[in-house]
Amino acid sequence: MPSAPPPDSPGPSASGAIPPKVLPAAPPPNPADPAASGPAPTPAPTLAPTPAPAPALPAAAPAVPIALLAMGGFIGAACLRGIDPLLQLLATEFDVSVAVAGGVMAAYTLAYGLFQLVMGPVGDRLGKLDTIAGAMLALALANLACAFAPGLAALTALRFVSGAAAATIIPTTIAFLGDSVPYAERQATIGRFLTGNTLAMIIAAPIGGAFGDTLGWRGVFVTLALVSLAGGVGLTRANLRRARAAPATPEGAAPASAPPRQPALAAYRAILAAPAGRRLMLAAFLDGMFCFGSFPFLAPFLNIRHGLSYTMAGIVLGCFGIGATTYTRTAGILVRKLGEVRLVLLGAAGLAAGLSAMVLSGAWLPAIPAQMVMGFAFFCLHGVLQARATELLPEARATALAAFAFNLFVGQATGAVLAGTGIERLGFEATLLADAALILALGIWIAAGPRRGKGARA
Repeated sequence: MPSAPPPDSPGPSASGAIPPKVLPAAPPPNPADPAASGPAPTPAPTLAPTPAPAPALPAAAPAVPIALLAMGGFIGAACLRGIDPLLQLLATEFDVSVAVAGGVMAAYTLAYGLFQLVMGPVGDRLGKLDTIAGAMLALALANLACAFAPGLAALTALRFVSGAAAATIIPTTIAFLGDSVPYAERQATIGRFLTGNTLAMIIAAPIGGAFGDTLGWRGVFVTLALVSLAGGVGLTRANLRRARAAPATPEGAAPASAPPRQPALAAYRAILAAPAGRRLMLAAFLDGMFCFGSFPFLAPFLNIRHGLSYTMAGIVLGCFGIGATTYTRTAGILVRKLGEVRLVLLGAAGLAAGLSAMVLSGAWLPAIPAQMVMGFAFFCLHGVLQARATELLPEARATALAAFAFNLFVGQATGAVLAGTGIERLGFEATLLADAALILALGIWIAAGPRRGKGARA
């Protein structure tokens, strides 16, 4: 007869199945325990905190070809730099001094700055890309009107209109990229976009000078009108295709997780309320005044001091764009290797050295490498300020970039007036050398200020 199974081992049931193992009885519940009346919950396994997923970034390049955005940068820069070689021609045709003819530059940059305050909020509310396309079309009409201006006063007024039309193109494009690219990659991405801007710096001044020697200044404005029209039509068609592809999520609409947009005045007050915001706005103003203010007078300096034709003066100034292109191609490496502080110091030192070399050299050939150095150096300094401006108000980047550009171009208009006055009273050499010293001082002041985040290296 087989022996009985041990008490703990399961034995066969009458049906032949193995009965379940009998577990020891649980202790009696404690009446004082409020959880005793129900089954004890099963403890959840301990897990490491799961990081929140990074918010999805809109893909700007697939939706709108980056070439069209770069074309907008080209147009914005060409409308400014393409006129530089013509100041002496305008002064001669209208029988005024170079400083008075410089009013056509000051009018453009002043309007460009003032209308940032209006166009930045428009871009945030109506959609950045649609706003850029409309600005290109308006700029085409304004440039065409400049070509038929009957006198210097009318041309100056129409240049003011042109500056107002162009005001939104570059800052709103940079704001669009700020919405689309993380900060760590943003300066390099903006650098790639600025390829169009730097291309204009390379070819706009030589073309403007060549037209000055052949077809006259009116032909320059006709050309600018045609290029603006082509860019506006191209971007409008791209925006229509984009809207048909994703009608429910237009570019201007904020994602559900984004902070609510501030009214424009509240956004500007928020910028000025923060010490970092006030410092950046002042830096932008001084950047425009010192680094940009004297640029329109470099072509007349080459015309008068060295006897260069408008074409040759334009070619020399176009070398600025070669240096700037070098920056756009290496911006990512420069930011990683040098950090923002060293980039600012390198930019200020390069600008001061290049401008001094142009003035102190007894020949015009050294102006070519000097302009290349200045183009590279300018964007080393300016690119840092521009990238920081994209972080002022993430929920309203176009408005923040508008405030930055307002100060930059009002500073440029102020610098052009001061430089023209200084040239009339002190001469080219003293005025330009003083500007070089002020640029160097500006770089030291910016570098000594607070650094943006942990990524800025000493």
